[in-house]
Amino acid sequence: MIEIINIFAGYQDQEVLKGISLKIIHNEMIGILGPNGSGKTTLIMALTGVVPIKSGQILLDGKPIRTYPTRQVAKRVACVPQKSEFSFDFSNLSIVLMGRYPYLDSWADYTRQDRELAEDAMRQTGIMKLAQKSVKQVSGGEAQLVTIARAIAQTTEILVLDEATSNLDAAKKIQVFDLLTKKNSEGATVICVLHDLNLAALYCRRLIFLKNGKVVIDGQTEDVFKDCILSEIYETDIRVSKHPVTGTPQAHFVPHCNAVGSGGGLRRTGFCKVDKCDG
Repeated sequence: MIEIINIFAGYQDQEVLKGISLKIIHNEMIGILGPNGSGKTTLIMALTGVVPIKSGQILLDGKPIRTYPTRQVAKRVACVPQKSEFSFDFSNLSIVLMGRYPYLDSWADYTRQDRELAEDAMRQTGIMKLAQKSVKQVSGGEAQLVTIARAIAQTTEILVLDEATSNLDAAKKIQVFDLLTKKNSEGATVICVLHDLNLAALYCRRLIFLKNGKVVIDGQTEDVFKDCILSEIYETDIRVSKHPVTGTPQAHFVPHCNAVGSGGGLRRTGFCKVDKCDG
């Protein structure tokens, strides 16, 4: 279990997270959502140790995560960052093999099993044909699939993804989330930061909404994915209906066609506020 207890975190003198507390139990599939600047990426970076917390605690199975050796954490938590920049001209297979690094003995080379796991991860993400290609010769979406494959090859019990499908086309997004659902059904805990409300509702059983560095809503998807909640969080008119096949809630944004310029920006007119939740 991961327990986040009243954490404050940020960058230099900028405080981004303002007293966040969460419990994430084994085998959950969670979507973390919220407007731009709400603290989603900072939360993930604090959870994975990239951004130090200023106060509060993050516990992994009841023990402060900072007390675990780095290699031990890497055997339990795999992270797909929002952006991956590769300085060297590695092959895509070499990048995916880096997911096996926590399991290597000092100065040892990758084993046959490591290579088999890396190749299997590439097959699962549909990029085996890119194995020998340079990571600098693939598209942004393909590079995202490479980093997802690297996390899959890491064979951890917790997968953390920060906007991992933002550069993918619609079909590839569904394929990746089908794969994440499969990993979740096999026992993995999956934590996804998304901007895509409908993708989150289709796949995540629990949704956590952040705004202004705080948790504003946390609950089961069917309980929190409602007109009034979404409209208030995103400060725009949103209507919810059921998916025609799965029955899961889906969001529909109401366009403001009569918005007019005002001081270099837009002023909404005719804003239709949803006053109550009706399910």
